[in-house]
Amino acid sequence: MWKKRFTNRILQRGQMYYLCGNVTIDEVYDDYIGATVSSNDSKRSYSVDISFDDEPDSPHMWCDCPYAEEGNYCKHMAAVLFAA
Repeated sequence: MWKKRFTNRILQRGQMYYLCGNVTIDEVYDDYIGATVSSNDSKRSYSVDISFDDEPDSPHMWCDCPYAEEGNYCKHMAAVLFAA
């Protein structure tokens, strides 16, 4: 399951972003989701791409936030997956 990739704190923050309406799904295909996630103060937004290849429970994820650019799974990715 995709949730295993995230720490509990990141999952909680991602779920909060989703519940607060910070996720905008821009594109959806059978194997791809493109989205924008706004910060809580709406001053910054991050692009998230998630692709589902052979295994839907193991998506490939990308985000342009600094935390993800360091190789981590971020709250923005989690928020998009909650929205999906």
